Amino acid sequence: MKQDNWKKQKQQILKELDEHMDVLLIGSVVTYHHKCCKTCRCNKGKGHLGHYLSANINGKTKNLYLNKEAVDQARLMAQSYSEVKQLLKKLSEVNYQLLREKKPGPRRRQAGQQSRIELLSSPVIKSDRLSNDHQTLG
Repeated sequence: MKQDNWKKQKQQILKELDEHMDVLLIGSVVTYHHKCCKTCRCNKGKGHLGHYLSANINGKTKNLYLNKEAVDQARLMAQSYSEVKQLLKKLSEVNYQLLREKKPGPRRRQAGQQSRIELLSSPVIKSDRLSNDHQTLG
């Protein structure tokens, strides 16, 4: 794939990521059944249906009771997080390809740094070479 195609794909992924950011929640919606008291009809069956959000907050698992109206919203937010993880993985792959296809430009010297040719032709290097040759002969 050409670099232009990778860049278009990257822009699309970034756009999708932006759409998920305001409804992002790291956690899971958990469904459970509970029984309230001995006289309730729930004792004869599975019990009352309840939902809570389980999330890791500051390194601790926290559970938050969800009323019926909040369950769908919490599920949407948790699903958004898993989609963001997939998009980040795709973005990483695209960035890898962009770096892989990038052609290295000419290397630039830093200010004050001499080229190899300038170093070899400098009088200091030549005089050092002559003195080293003289030492080996003598």
